[in-house]
Amino acid sequence: MSKSPLPGFYLTEPGVLSSPYDDTALYTLVGNNSSIELNTDPAFILTGDKSIKITCNRGSAAPSNLRTKEAGATITPYLNTRGRLGWWIYVTDYTKLTSIELDAYSTYGTARYFQGYPFADGDKQYNGWHWVSLGRNQITGVGGSPDWDTTPIVVIELRFNQNSATQTVCYIDTGYQGFHARPKCLIYADDGYSSFYTLGVPLLAARGLKANFAIIGSLIGADTYMTEANLEALYAAGHDLCVHGATQMTSLADEAARAADIAANQDFLTTRGFLRGARHYVYPNGVYQLSAGDEQIFNLLAARGFKTSRGTVSPRTFNSAYGLQRRRMVMPIIGGLATDSASAILTRVDDAIARGDNMALMFHRIVASGATGIEYNTADLTTVLDGLQTRVNAGTLDVRTVSQWYEGAVRVGGVVGGPALGCGVGVGVGVKVGIQ
Repeated sequence: MSKSPLPGFYLTEPGVLSSPYDDTALYTLVGNNSSIELNTDPAFILTGDKSIKITCNRGSAAPSNLRTKEAGATITPYLNTRGRLGWWIYVTDYTKLTSIELDAYSTYGTARYFQGYPFADGDKQYNGWHWVSLGRNQITGVGGSPDWDTTPIVVIELRFNQNSATQTVCYIDTGYQGFHARPKCLIYADDGYSSFYTLGVPLLAARGLKANFAIIGSLIGADTYMTEANLEALYAAGHDLCVHGATQMTSLADEAARAADIAANQDFLTTRGFLRGARHYVYPNGVYQLSAGDEQIFNLLAARGFKTSRGTVSPRTFNSAYGLQRRRMVMPIIGGLATDSASAILTRVDDAIARGDNMALMFHRIVASGATGIEYNTADLTTVLDGLQTRVNAGTLDVRTVSQWYEGAVRVGGVVGGPALGCGVGVGVGVKVGIQ
């Protein structure tokens, strides 16, 4: 095998590099007018000097799928505990795909177990490197979930499901088995509402938990919002102050106006010395594209040196066992609106812990009772924070600020990306190690 595994993020169970994807002879391609070939363009390689290029071209709108079949793979031993499967796949145009699907067989053609990576999910709608990773509790079958202790899985396939007859290209760099990462929870309080300062912060302090306060600079000091003195106290207590855009990007007139909005809210923090968290962004209303596949907002954030950004897609978690790449710029949430009960949130937390995923909680205004919309009841917040503290004390979860999480990942050597963001075809996407 000519490739070495990528560095891992917070791994508690190191996996194995099961698929180097550097030799087309190891794989079988099934699909109308589709092709498989070796790629040597470093823009589409994460490790080693080769990857596999898959050209998906059905030639019609009739349902058919492109498959790569890896014969002789045995994944069962790696899923007997908490192991996962994962692949680094470069998607050149996600709008041409419905999903990437894992199919696992105990006998090829029968006893099929599967799970999809659907591009209908908002946190997957971007072009570039995708970490397609699935845990054993996510894989089900035609006849139900397999017994991973007794069912031998000897053939796996990656199926690229197109949504039109238009040709598209994907690249597969590496595949991993049997890994598990320590789950991290990021708590956000968006917009800078004073109610979270008066009602939420004491609850955090009593439990020793830190959060991320996403600040719209122009609202600080306004009625129902925090004051600069509040921000000083939060920063001194170890919370992160992050950048929140003031206006949904699609509502602004042009690129210059969008750049100005990002700069103004980042400068509000940095000119006051609030540097921790100032390279981490929250999208207004969760919107990060002007249209499907558009790169402008990503590029504007890259120009300002942002390292992560968070949206509002819910309920979703994200895995970063073998790196982040662009996924760190579209981080989803597991809840925090009035419609998300405390019990539902804690169930999502436990699911993320089982999978070794990261999760983000998003809160806004805190009210004594009767929460609606973006509000959250004090009693429910108390229950959620108690649940997080219990899991922290049990050693199954870490609650971190976004800068702690990101910089900790940097120190353990995980792959994040190229200069600034490592986003955009052929621009920084081939970086193997090293983080700015």
